[in-house]
Amino acid sequence: MSSSAVSERSAIDLLPARRSGGGRLIAVAATTAILAFFTFLFLVGWLPKRNATAALVASSNAEILVPVRVAKPKPAPPTSSIRLPGNVEPARSTSIYSRTGGYAVKIPVDLGDTVTAGQILVELDVPDAAPQLAIAEAALAQRQAESSQAALKATHAAAARDRVAALGTGGASQQALDDRQAAVDAAAADLTVAKTRIVAAEAEVKRLQRILDEARITAPFPGVITSRTVEIGNLVAIGSGGKALFQLTQIDPLRIVVDVPQGQASALAKGQSATVSARAGNELPGTVERISGTLNPDNRTMRAEIALAKPGALRPGMYVNVSIAVPEGKPALVLPADALLLGPKGPQVAVVDGDDRIRLVPITIDSDLGAEIRISSGITAQDRVVVNPNNALENGMRIRVVTPPAKSATAAATTPGPTGSPGATTAATSSATAASPANQAAPAAPATPSKTAPSTSSATSVVSASTPAPAKTAETAARDPGPAPIGSPGASAAATVPAATPAPAKSTP
Repeated sequence: MSSSAVSERSAIDLLPARRSGGGRLIAVAATTAILAFFTFLFLVGWLPKRNATAALVASSNAEILVPVRVAKPKPAPPTSSIRLPGNVEPARSTSIYSRTGGYAVKIPVDLGDTVTAGQILVELDVPDAAPQLAIAEAALAQRQAESSQAALKATHAAAARDRVAALGTGGASQQALDDRQAAVDAAAADLTVAKTRIVAAEAEVKRLQRILDEARITAPFPGVITSRTVEIGNLVAIGSGGKALFQLTQIDPLRIVVDVPQGQASALAKGQSATVSARAGNELPGTVERISGTLNPDNRTMRAEIALAKPGALRPGMYVNVSIAVPEGKPALVLPADALLLGPKGPQVAVVDGDDRIRLVPITIDSDLGAEIRISSGITAQDRVVVNPNNALENGMRIRVVTPPAKSATAAATTPGPTGSPGATTAATSSATAASPANQAAPAAPATPSKTAPSTSSATSVVSASTPAPAKTAETAARDPGPAPIGSPGASAAATVPAATPAPAKSTP
């Protein structure tokens, strides 16, 4: 057997052994890969989940501190203002009715007219009054004539009696004297009846005359006609049928009427200064002129009237805001109204102690000023009081005092414009560039002159060649808002400024 045959046989015998060794390596590699895969899943999946669960359990076991905001009480001013709504009322106002019936024949005034006292407002035609007055006047004359006749009879009877009495007992009997005396008494009675009839006739004449006089309805005081419901030709009944013919109002001077609540009524006094305003910026000075002195049992308020020196543009019926300055008798503190806690134990506030623990303190409210409350006892000016407290706060609970964030200098100095405006893009770019540390440290590269290539925009080529841009750092890249929208004023400039250190522009052959 030749040597070549022997070598081939040896190679053939070694081939299975080599194949079996390669399979073992592949199996080991596959096993190692599978173990590595499951190890990766363990590290990526289960282990972070276990750590997060442990952290959640630890955080739940730890004490949770409630964040609160605090404020210190402020000393109350020596004088306070009672702010109340008020109504503008005229000095006098009345509804005018008719006391007689008739037809309206003349109305010399109209809505909005200014009238004087005694001026005729409407004239009525009373058809039956004039004839009745004539009859009454004739009856009066008849009664007067009858009275004169009775007086003459009484005089004649008295004279006859006197003549009989002069004859004495010898010339006339007692019977004759008694008869004359009876005639005198009868004549006197007739005279009395006649006079009584005159009085009755005069009263009838006066009644009818008053009806005719009341047919001319006049103004009882000077003022302005603010309502008119009668027209010429209307039949006006006595009492106007429950409907007023006119509304007369005296608008100068005006009265400001306010209803002061029970808690503030004791501080009110005559002569206190007041301010009346119907709208912001239009305040009129006034003085408390009248106080009712008693409270209305329906709403527990006391009525007060404020006199104005000049009514200005105020008109009766307007709604106004009234502020009355009242002195305060004792010192007090002022807190925001949202610091108050109301519960079964009465009004309280939450005070933060030196170790940041809650202490619920009962207080005495002196007055409610709207957005603030005036406190007479319970706290001091050095206490830290929780503003807008949670109802879950309890005594001894630990809290965390937070401070409202202040505005940054960049936000205060830069006022961005509307979205898409040139000012908004410039402000955002300038803020990001100024805040970048790389921009503050790296000096600007000198401008390199270059030849500009012919193009449609020469200004764009000049900016690309002469305006270097600093290299972007990671922080600058994160703050960069990205390219400006196409068509916006900053789009062309943003596109021409390179992100890296600029190189001289190459001229176009």
